[in-house]
Order: sequence, then structure tokens, then C-alpha cells
Amino acid sequence: AVVKPRAMATAPMPGVPTPVAVLLASHIGDRARLRKLRRCLASIEAQEEAPLALLVRWSSAPELREEVEDAFDEFEAPCPLTLLRAGGAAAATQFEHLAVLAEGLRALDAEVSAPTARAGGLWTAFSDDDDIWHPRRIAH
Repeated sequence: AVVKPRAMATAPMPGVPTPVAVLLASHIGDRARLRKLRRCLASIEAQEEAPLALLVRWSSAPELREEVEDAFDEFEAPCPLTLLRAGGAAAATQFEHLAVLAEGLRALDAEVSAPTARAGGLWTAFSDDDDIWHPRRIAH
């Protein structure tokens, strides 16, 4: 899902891409979920237009932690990447992850507010680890 900003400072300028920040929240509890995460990351790499930023918070079963870290190490992010691992061995819910990521999104919005106003404001897209993105997801 992509969420439009509540209010646009100005109308988007023709030819100026709309800046999109992506929040990805994930708990990897088994190898099947890890395979889905790898497919999701590959589909993000294949975007025709890169997002402005990708903010990721994840947790995993303890026995999968290294493999999840490897998946992110191998990921060639098409944009600046903020990667946060939830502490502790317990699974974090998607909403717990998103609550933390919202803080990062607020900081990003404050940092880029002037340039993004020309493009119609900062948009936000949400993703889960089992999403496979269409190559033009950000472009559209």
C-alpha cells in the first residue's frame, strides 16, 4: 500500500518524481519466510525508479539470525537503507516494527521536507517480507 501525504504543500511539478519512503517490517520465523524475504528484496532491487529511502526493522528466530543478516548483506539496496534488528529473542509483531520505523520516517520527512515539497510531499509505501513488488511500484 502507498499512503498519500495528508496535505500537499504545493502541487507536484511535472517531470519531478514523487519521493517515496518505504517501511518494511518483518519477522522471519522459518526458512520458508526467509526465502520470501529474499524474493521481496530481489523485487526491490529490480525497481525501475528507486525509492527515496528504505527503512527496515526485523526480528527472527534465533537459529535464523545469521541467515537473515546474510540476506540483508547481499541485498543491493537501490537507495539509502536503514536496517534495524529488534532486540531479544521474542518475535516482534509487524505493528511493533512499524511503530519504531515511524520515528525514522518522521526524521526523514523533517530532513527532506523542503526538496520533497516541490514534488508534492513525501509518500510512504508499506511492505511485508512476503511482498513481491512490480518493477514499477515506486514509479507509479
